[in-house]
Amino acid sequence: MLGQTGKGEIKLQCKEQSFPEFPNLLFGQSESGHSYFDATYYLSQMTEPKPIQPFFNQYRYQIKSLCDTYEIGDDQICLINEEGHFLIDGTFLFLFIAFVEPDFLAYMCDRVFELFAHGVAVSDTYLVSAARSRLSSKVLTEISSYEEKSKQ
Repeated sequence: MLGQTGKGEIKLQCKEQSFPEFPNLLFGQSESGHSYFDATYYLSQMTEPKPIQPFFNQYRYQIKSLCDTYEIGDDQICLINEEGHFLIDGTFLFLFIAFVEPDFLAYMCDRVFELFAHGVAVSDTYLVSAARSRLSSKVLTEISSYEEKSKQ
C-alpha cells in the first residue's frame, strides 16, 4: 500500500477533534511534529464502512503530487500504530474526506469557487454561528418564516 509501514511503527493515538462537522475524525501529532488522523477509526464509525486501500489507489496521483510539493516521503504518508490503526498524514485530509464523503467534494469546490470569485470563503458553520451572534431571535425567525413561505 502506498505509504504503509509495518504494525506498531508509531506510538501515536489520535484523540483530538479538530472539526465539529466531522466528530469522528481524530488527530494526533507525532514526535517529529507531523499531524496525523486516524483513518481506521473514522471508517469504523461510518454507517457503511469502506476499506482504506481504494483511497490510496483512486487518489494515487493526487497523493504523489502533494508528496512532491510538501516533500513527504512515501514512508510518512500512512503509518500503522500499535493498535493496528492506519494513521494518515494530515496533508491528505481533504482528499480522504472527499473519498469517504463524496458530497463534501462538491462543497469544497463551491467554497474554492467563492474564494477565487469573491476573495473570501467561510464555512456554513461559521455563517450560522455569526448569524446567531449578530441577529436577534426575531430576525432569525422572520428569515426562517420567509423561507418556508417561499417554498410553498
